[in-house]
Amino acid sequence: MTLPPLHSKVCVLWIDIVTSGGWVAVEKMGDEVKGPEPCTTYGYLSHVGDDYIVVSHTLGINDPDEYNGHISIPLGCIKAVDTLP
Repeated sequence: MTLPPLHSKVCVLWIDIVTSGGWVAVEKMGDEVKGPEPCTTYGYLSHVGDDYIVVSHTLGINDPDEYNGHISIPLGCIKAVDTLP
């Protein structure tokens, strides 16, 4: 996957993991335990790791190299990363 440059405004389409608890009979597993959910995240591409990216929702006014509000998304969960204007 080719990613935009760091500090780019991005829209990330990704699949989130869903968890559930409790006993469920095998024949009801598909009905009572839901699969992963699609998600969309908007922000600044603030870090690229070996197997994940970090998107931050706020860019510092006084220091453009500082961010706040971060989400780490594993590359394996990402469907698309689009650059925003």
